Amino acid sequence: MNSRMTTGVRWPNGKAYFFLPGGLYGRYLRWDIATTRMDDGYPKSIKGNWAGLWPASPDAAFLEDHTTAYFFKGSECIKVDVESKKAVSGYPKPIKADWHGIWNSDIDAAWAPGNTGTVYFFKGEQYAEVSLANHTITSDGMKPLKRWDGNWNSDIDAVVDWLPGQTLFFKGEEVIIVVNQAGAGSKVFPPKSIAHEWPGLLPRWSSRTSFEPQIHSFKFPNSFKIKGPFFGQKTWTMGLCGGMCFGALDRVRNGRSLPPNTEPPKEDCPELELFWELIKRQAVTLFPTAWARVLLFQAMPDEAPFDILDAHRIEPGLGPQTRKNEWPNLKQSLDNNHSRIVCLIQAAGFDDPTQNHQVVAMGYEWFYPDDLRILIYDPNAPLEVSIIKFDPSGGGGLHGKLISTDSHGLAMDPNPVRGFFAIDDPDSMFK
Repeated sequence: MNSRMTTGVRWPNGKAYFFLPGGLYGRYLRWDIATTRMDDGYPKSIKGNWAGLWPASPDAAFLEDHTTAYFFKGSECIKVDVESKKAVSGYPKPIKADWHGIWNSDIDAAWAPGNTGTVYFFKGEQYAEVSLANHTITSDGMKPLKRWDGNWNSDIDAVVDWLPGQTLFFKGEEVIIVVNQAGAGSKVFPPKSIAHEWPGLLPRWSSRTSFEPQIHSFKFPNSFKIKGPFFGQKTWTMGLCGGMCFGALDRVRNGRSLPPNTEPPKEDCPELELFWELIKRQAVTLFPTAWARVLLFQAMPDEAPFDILDAHRIEPGLGPQTRKNEWPNLKQSLDNNHSRIVCLIQAAGFDDPTQNHQVVAMGYEWFYPDDLRILIYDPNAPLEVSIIKFDPSGGGGLHGKLISTDSHGLAMDPNPVRGFFAIDDPDSMFK
């Protein structure tokens, strides 16, 4: 059973945080329990939003009280201030140094029922009851999870307090709802589909390749100054998005290190070699075939017009073309751990074709049915995970959005993504 989260925890403000699997740099979402919807702008990267927390998604978490929470990953734990979402001074610590009698690593889930002074830890087929007062396991020791009536026997992903008197146990794509009935014990409902109970809570499908922008992308932005008397100017500025995408992918696939440059290479030594490499790679990504597709796709209408007499569509339309043909092709590559260079069609008709853009697709999160996010490396936003967001279930124009994250937060490209296609892999032996 595929896990759709690594852990989840409810915050005192009526929000619940869920951390998504995959990648050295994890992502998380914030769910509003009252409105039963994900808050705008999510998922986000952990890096830059949880100071002192690991950049990858944690294994387990629980709310200790209204001021502090604990997170666990591998053999470490971190105490977090609830208001600031920052790690408390002195953390991370080894689990064995802070919690006594439980497992030293790889905890599956944790849960601290309110006002009980107890936290439960889950791992594999067992669970442990621990005192919050002294962080020590009770005298009963480890217990088999099968003794927890109505629950799964092993491998719980997360346990989250939800509505008053209601607790959710998550595993894979299912959830078990436990309702605490005053004076009458607990009522445990059979497992239900997460997607059915809370559509959009977690990705119905997701995939992530091994490409990590924070590690595998160039550190400089996509803005290069070119010498020469072009357009009546001594120098002019252009982007080399395709060259940067190809250069980054080729280095990852062939085990070559990335240059340390934090500024775009100049048309002078000692940066001249890298400068011309990116220009050559830019040309390779576009010619001879991709450029023709760019012009063809750009000329397409967003959605096919109707012929009034015959009442049928007379040309495919870029939105339907992207959903029906281009997205399934890209999805197949991503499911096979194969990152692809993708050309985003943002220009229309006879507009300047250089307004289009190239990125590296490295995964996706599909909040079924109408919210699909393709995870990308965008050379315009180096070292960050950006996304292309669109509705894969629609029938008209794609109306996609390119959303990048930088030090100032989310930034949306004002030009919509009208469509896209994956570029055939350039020759990996390029020199």
